[in-house]
Amino acid sequence: IQMMPMAQHAASFRDCDDGTLSPREQHHLKALDHLLNDEHRQAFECYQKILQLCPGDALALSLALDVSSTLSDGAAALRAATSVASYWNERGRRGLPGVTNAVQPGHSIGTALIAVGYAAGGRYVEAERLADEALTRDDAGAGG
Repeated sequence: IQMMPMAQHAASFRDCDDGTLSPREQHHLKALDHLLNDEHRQAFECYQKILQLCPGDALALSLALDVSSTLSDGAAALRAATSVASYWNERGRRGLPGVTNAVQPGHSIGTALIAVGYAAGGRYVEAERLADEALTRDDAGAGG
């Protein structure tokens, strides 16, 4: 609970409109404020907004999945995962310039998180395929 005062102080900047925070950062702080007030559904919606603005935000995806689990809402987890799947898929196929079969750094964690969302939403075959892909590419970076 020692972190509570720090989290509350950080969340107090959620509506800062002096240009020091990006919309993405503001939404993260709004989500934090909702979580501090046990408003998990509203926090999830903030994470969805972040994923619309920045589909590569792995922290927002991870937290959206955590919150959907808290809500026991597999459909919400699936929504979060599918909302960013094409972004992560495109970056996985593109690779790095001049390197064969390489992918964007951090790609495996995004793929693994999408697999979690798919599994929570009942899309087990796709989830297993993505999890295997993430682990094959980078077992340490995929949470394995």
